[in-house]
Amino acid sequence: MPWIKQSECVGCGACVNVCPVGAIYVEKGKAFINEEKCIHCGKCLNICPFGAIQHNSTNPNFKKNASHSKNKK
Repeated sequence: MPWIKQSECVGCGACVNVCPVGAIYVEKGKAFINEEKCIHCGKCLNICPFGAIQHNSTNPNFKKNASHSKNKK
């Protein structure tokens, strides 16, 4: 699933316009992804002119959560 690096987002809305299920919205000048609506199509990944939308493999919070889950098993 994609994630939005908030420090890079300028709230331009390019990602909102390309999302086929309306999972991305802009609030207070920043884009957010509704994880329940997102279908993981990846259309938003390359559309951001500022590189704010990235794959989860680059998300430091995802990596922490993934390694934490593995340690629990």
